[in-house]
Amino acid sequence: MVLSRATGFRTKGEEMKKLAIFLFFFVQIFALPALARDYQIELLVFEPKNPSSESEEQWNAGSNQILADQESMRGIAVAAVNLPLQKGVSRLKRIESELLSSGYRLLVSTSWPQPAEVYQRAPIVNISRSDNKMIGFLKVYKTSLIFVDVNLGLVDALIDPVLPTFFISEKRRVKFKEVHYFDHPKFGAILTVWPVEE
Repeated sequence: MVLSRATGFRTKGEEMKKLAIFLFFFVQIFALPALARDYQIELLVFEPKNPSSESEEQWNAGSNQILADQESMRGIAVAAVNLPLQKGVSRLKRIESELLSSGYRLLVSTSWPQPAEVYQRAPIVNISRSDNKMIGFLKVYKTSLIFVDVNLGLVDALIDPVLPTFFISEKRRVKFKEVHYFDHPKFGAILTVWPVEE
């Protein structure tokens, strides 16, 4: 039995209207995308201290693939940004020490924070060395997952003192706190992405 408004009770229609309004706002709140967490990215790029010359004989600096890779790097460079990179790493410090004690030379040891963005808005971060020994760009972006686009080029003065001859170009899905290794016979990279804790 529904009592009238005069008695201080709501009618069925009023109850249904209140429920509808509540459900509308409830759905709107939970339909919003989860607040994106900013990323803290750490990166090591390294090469052997005494690289073998054997692999250099197998690479033709004028090959179509190398020319295409060089052109691709030029295109990426146009869209890249110079975020303020931090010198050194913290979460990859133990791996960095092991690389140095195992006869590798560090080309890049850096980290930086960046906002979690979709592909179109995520920055292409310029991680190139100032001496142009290594030219590199990294893009970390989110879909429902996290992805990273890695584009690195190593300059070998014996082959070409200016343009990179060896390349790492890879897109990979990553998860928070994983350590990822990107491999090439001439050099390598190690990457980790962590959420910025609030």
